[in-house]
Amino acid sequence: MGDPLVPIVTVRKATRTGYTTCMTAAIGAQAASDPCPMLLYMPTDEDAREIMVDDIDPAFQSSPSLQGLMPKGRMDAKNTLTRRHFVGGGRLFALGAATPKNFRRHTGRVIYIDEIDGFKMSVEGDSIKIIEKRALSYADSKFIYGSTPTLEDTSIIQKLYLRGDQRVFEMMCPHCEDRSHFLFEHLGPSADDPENIVANCPSCGCEIDEKHKPWMEENGDWRATVPENSKNSASFWDSAISSLHPKATWAYLVKEFKEAEALGPFDLMVFYNTLLGLPWSGKLGSVSEEILLSRRETFGLTYLEDESRWREEIPREVMYITCGIDVQGDRVEAVLVGWSDNKQRYFLGHHVIYGLANDDSLWEEVDAFLSTRWRHPLGGTIGIDATAIDSGNGNHTQYVYDFCFPRFHRRIYAIKGDDGFSRPFIEMSKRKGQPLFIVGADSVKLDISLSLPNEFMGEAGSLTPGAFRYSDSLNEEWFRQFNSERRSIEYVKGRAKEKFVRIENRQAEALDAAVYAIAVKNLLKIDFPARLKSLLPTTSKKEGGFDFGEYGANLNG
Repeated sequence: MGDPLVPIVTVRKATRTGYTTCMTAAIGAQAASDPCPMLLYMPTDEDAREIMVDDIDPAFQSSPSLQGLMPKGRMDAKNTLTRRHFVGGGRLFALGAATPKNFRRHTGRVIYIDEIDGFKMSVEGDSIKIIEKRALSYADSKFIYGSTPTLEDTSIIQKLYLRGDQRVFEMMCPHCEDRSHFLFEHLGPSADDPENIVANCPSCGCEIDEKHKPWMEENGDWRATVPENSKNSASFWDSAISSLHPKATWAYLVKEFKEAEALGPFDLMVFYNTLLGLPWSGKLGSVSEEILLSRRETFGLTYLEDESRWREEIPREVMYITCGIDVQGDRVEAVLVGWSDNKQRYFLGHHVIYGLANDDSLWEEVDAFLSTRWRHPLGGTIGIDATAIDSGNGNHTQYVYDFCFPRFHRRIYAIKGDDGFSRPFIEMSKRKGQPLFIVGADSVKLDISLSLPNEFMGEAGSLTPGAFRYSDSLNEEWFRQFNSERRSIEYVKGRAKEKFVRIENRQAEALDAAVYAIAVKNLLKIDFPARLKSLLPTTSKKEGGFDFGEYGANLNG
């Protein structure tokens, strides 16, 4: 990062590797030894403010080598939350890539770009190309790119890494003293002690205990796998395998892998991205609604109009229920999703309530529906634990707010969808005032698309964790809507961008409501043993404990 002869540095990184500290040290070294105009771009303005306050300022205040570089007195007026001027003429601006004006006016000789895969396409074009033009006036400009990768087809950091000399970190084996690039596949239980996770040397095959890791790392070195690209760019793959972070031990990584594998392909993708520093190469395949329709099973929560009662056939494994509601001009459509400790997800039913959004009687009926409790096969009753209602339609927004905000204590939440694959499933809006939640619609749809093709594994009927199961009450039109969008790669001004594209002539209410029901689960505090106890009839509960039965015996913990 500090070598003036290397114009481009790219780091495809995992978390827990100390990259932010490394970048902060590079900024400090530049300010102390060769002060110049510097720019630091983060995905958003808030990210830029946080790294300045949480990382860069403390470094300049605490490090003896950096103390005094920030002028005091009248000169201190030049400094703001995201701008720092240094003694000797250097300066640092921390800017958010989501704000178009941040690409204008500012120039820098050294430009740091962090979490580049989290950048959105600017209205002015490819933000990366625009940022690179900020250094055109400097003959000795330098760019430092760093990011956790995302999807292989669209990951910017992956393309930059491949453009460079693709360096990997090789640790020294304490047995044969050869340096090797240790991968996750080299970790596993010891032959003598299966409880102990060890590394197997790729060179000699010997087992290596975790206690040797600091020595292996200290005696390791980087090796360029494509040295002919070294003149253009030094690129690094920084994995948590060699990290000395306390939550990057080999045993911890294996544990997190098993947990991610149990939760399904989306969580497995997060593991590969954030801990191995690898892009996810999920296929852009799809599953037809005919196949999904054939997977229906005999269960469901459906209101039977002719009989004026609910069909209450809830799978025994379902312990929590969430609801997503999509608001249309003349109705609301609700999807019920059941959650179990076997990590599978159950689409229990689809409920439609007709009426206009400005009619109180519609919301009274919605309130009654969300208050319903059903008989559970274990003997007790169960209701809807959390509900997300879309407020994004500008014609209905205030009516949704008026309904949801007074019912916040019942976990009935107003939500608004937003695009972008780097968004979490759901998070509190940063606006002040009433509690509005933002749903990362693309992230949830990606979870759905990754899960659909992988539903069956092994013997027929054996379901993978994270897979979906469907009520036989869901009709063909519901599946057409649930399967109404496809992942697609588009090229906008030369940059690959993944997005979900609607299949022509299909409605998407079922998909939207399913997205909200899946997202809102993340606002629940899940406790399967406690919930199981509450679902058992009083006669099953014993003094000092309770009878879990055959299913409960398999509960985690």
